[in-house]
Amino acid sequence: MKRRLIAGLLFASLMLGNCNVFAEEVLDNPIQNINEQSYEVNETIDGTEQENVTDKEDVIVENKEVILTLGSNKAQVNGQEYILLSSPKVIGGRTFLPLRFVADQVLGSSVVWNNDTREVTVTREENTVVVKIGEKTAFINGEKVEIDVPPVIANSVTLLPIRFMSEAFGITANYNEQDKTITLIQEAESGSGNSSPKPVAEFSFDKELYIAGQEVQTIDKSYDIDGSQIIEKLWMINNDPKLTTPKLDNIFKTPRQGNYKISLKVRNSKGIWSDWTDQELIIMANEKPVITNIDPDKNAYAQGQDMNFTYTYNNEDWENIKSEKWTYRRMGEAESKAIIDKPRALFAEGDYIITLQIQDTYGNLSDKTEIIIHITDEVLKTELTYRFTEGQIGDTIDNFQRVNYQSYSEVFPYETGTVDGTLIMSDSPEVVKREGVLYKESINGIGRILLHHINNLELPENDLGNRRLVLMAENTTNQPVRIFVNKKTIKGPTEDTLYIGQLLLYDYLKSSAYEEYVLQPGEKKYVYDSVKKKWLKGQCISGLMDVITEGKIDFTVAAVGENATIEAINKMSLLDKDIHPRGTFNTTDIYYSVNLEQNEPQKLIIGKGTAEWANGYDAITGESVQNRGNFGISYHIKLTAKEDMGIILNPRGNIFRGAVKWKDGGTYLTPTKGFFAGDTTKSVVLGTIKAGETRELEYMLPNGSSAPVLIGFIPQSHWSK
Repeated sequence: MKRRLIAGLLFASLMLGNCNVFAEEVLDNPIQNINEQSYEVNETIDGTEQENVTDKEDVIVENKEVILTLGSNKAQVNGQEYILLSSPKVIGGRTFLPLRFVADQVLGSSVVWNNDTREVTVTREENTVVVKIGEKTAFINGEKVEIDVPPVIANSVTLLPIRFMSEAFGITANYNEQDKTITLIQEAESGSGNSSPKPVAEFSFDKELYIAGQEVQTIDKSYDIDGSQIIEKLWMINNDPKLTTPKLDNIFKTPRQGNYKISLKVRNSKGIWSDWTDQELIIMANEKPVITNIDPDKNAYAQGQDMNFTYTYNNEDWENIKSEKWTYRRMGEAESKAIIDKPRALFAEGDYIITLQIQDTYGNLSDKTEIIIHITDEVLKTELTYRFTEGQIGDTIDNFQRVNYQSYSEVFPYETGTVDGTLIMSDSPEVVKREGVLYKESINGIGRILLHHINNLELPENDLGNRRLVLMAENTTNQPVRIFVNKKTIKGPTEDTLYIGQLLLYDYLKSSAYEEYVLQPGEKKYVYDSVKKKWLKGQCISGLMDVITEGKIDFTVAAVGENATIEAINKMSLLDKDIHPRGTFNTTDIYYSVNLEQNEPQKLIIGKGTAEWANGYDAITGESVQNRGNFGISYHIKLTAKEDMGIILNPRGNIFRGAVKWKDGGTYLTPTKGFFAGDTTKSVVLGTIKAGETRELEYMLPNGSSAPVLIGFIPQSHWSK
């Protein structure tokens, strides 16, 4: 007849000095396995040979008892003696047993040894346990688990900890300290008339109907007829073995719209699994929210008067609104010129269009809803007075009066200075179409590294591998070199290159991050590797960091494959540049000192042309290049004011989204919300300086933005004009 053995799947370890406690634990908590395996033997009844029995319901099998002794190569299996190739041993306070003997004589399972990986695979029917010599991890049906002591090899025999044997393979183990014997008991499954029935898997959902985004919760009603404890569950979605989990909410917490088949099976403390039970589940569509009304608190507003709005909307009762997006523009202006913010006050007579769009927690966006409000000719406050007294740094100055900032008189620094250092700029090809070296240059002393690249790699069909952006440092000298990396900031991957440039600069200006390491002669090291992030097609990674080296270090920026080694980078092809700048420049910082002595508005233009742009060379091609806009160069602007002074930033290029830092203050997004898209009438508040005060502002052109910018200085006497 067929004999069936049950195996379990749990891991732990055994302290030899606590074996009696362990035996009690096993007896109190019998753990069986999800796997079943059978082998055939011929037996006779009343002297007549019987046919092999394959029906589980008609099987009666006795328990199997195996006795081993520490240090002895003899074992008994149901009273029959066996000779072991390796005896049970105590190693590091743990008791180890020979794996193949237990697998063959107790479990009846197959064992495969992989000499290349030093892995042992134990297979019983559909289930596998994989352990690796010397490692404290194992895999049970592909799921990674921890072992507190690793398997070892002794006399060419794989040995596993006894607790592992017991709980991983569903064996009861008892240790007799007096005679040093270990008794393994594999309880057999009974057959006709005496068999343990399967447990019953049963469940329901807490709701009759779900909408996408709602949390699916189940009510487990599983039971065992004999009263055994249900100790394990396995859920499956749409009959897909890859979508199995012990907890349904691990992979099916807030599912999207669709029809699903949810299945459950359970295992009792005897190791017996139930049959699968199924429930059909329909997830309805999550509808986008609908704004029903926007109400201003007044019918019309004076210039500079505070404005408030309320709105009503329809959405699923259980779902919240995650975000709001307000815009406003003057009647007749293109929607693309709208300011992305909720207006707090407006400062020019006329009609204005206010729009609102809301997003629910599921991610659905409502349609835009707009209202028109009117601003009268009454003036309570001018815009500059309001912005510089009640506003915040980063606020957009609407300038609906169309003041021409270029009409301000130009102020020139009375003192200038630079910091000589090596600025490595890797921004070309900005859009990377194939793997290779993007830029390569060395630093010996003070330096700064800027990188900015977008993934447009053409991948072979069905190649879903992760492409990486890396920055490698290499010591090609014959002496150790110490490297200091300060303020290292890397952002992305993301498709929003403008926003990533702003966040990068903001975090860089705030950063105090510090790294230090020594590279030995010939040693290579990744300063940055995007390997832990998926750099998808169309996504940008942008970075900025300061570097000091106590010797020559080569730095290489490269786009590489998921499995590319650091040794392979120097063998990769050099990629051709595109229209964007790249190169090596000898300036990292520019210092200006400015006296604001006039009683009229003044301007300071930064990054305005070739006379100001840093000159350098392309280390790959050798050609001369200019840093158009002076990306990666910090401007430190020391300002002394004769009168209370409001300071603004007016982008003059095509697009801008940045950040600034006050040395005696904080770091600010400019603008706080939205961006500037070529409208040179708009500006952003940078702050104020009191009469007689000196303050220092730090500015850098953000990656992804355009130069030049105008920094305006407006005396308080002009705020009300």
